Amino acid sequence: MEPQSDPLFHLLDSLRQPEFIVGWNYEWTSKTSQDRDTMKSLITPVEKKLSRAPIHKRDVVILLHDYQFKTTQSLTLLGEFIDHFLQKGAVRFDWIEQLPGLESGAANRFGE
Repeated sequence: MEPQSDPLFHLLDSLRQPEFIVGWNYEWTSKTSQDRDTMKSLITPVEKKLSRAPIHKRDVVILLHDYQFKTTQSLTLLGEFIDHFLQKGAVRFDWIEQLPGLESGAANRFGE
């Protein structure tokens, strides 16, 4: 565990609520929501990770925020991104709560 993270972990422990801290592989930025070339440049590293990772490590987390999708253009680009992968098949999009390991707590036992 990183020393700068200690206060956060102590706070979360004091709440005595189930919590999970999940990192992400890629970030959908505001520019990604506005520019088709930037969106397309996100496709390449995601495809590489999916094609090179062992089957049990093919989960990809992309951080994005609802405020990034207030325009027709941003929704169109997100749709194109999703469609790109759905056309390839064998891909599922889901909420972060469905990430394998979260239900068993395995994903939040790092640093032990």
